Amino acid sequence: MSEKPTELKKYIEQLEKFKELCNIFPHITAVSALLSEKNIATEEEFYRELNKFIKEKRETIASK
Repeated sequence: MSEKPTELKKYIEQLEKFKELCNIFPHITAVSALLSEKNIATEEEFYRELNKFIKEKRETIASK
């Protein structure tokens, strides 16, 4: 019976983290647009690098 409150707490924490992540998307889009506008990087290049970064972080966390 004590497992259910623990699972519920974990689920709520995950939802809160996801909510925080949702707030970052407008910022990512703005950075992408700015880099493209300044001819620093295309949107494709930016998102490719962002995906690499996320993949590296996931691998780092998984290896711990």
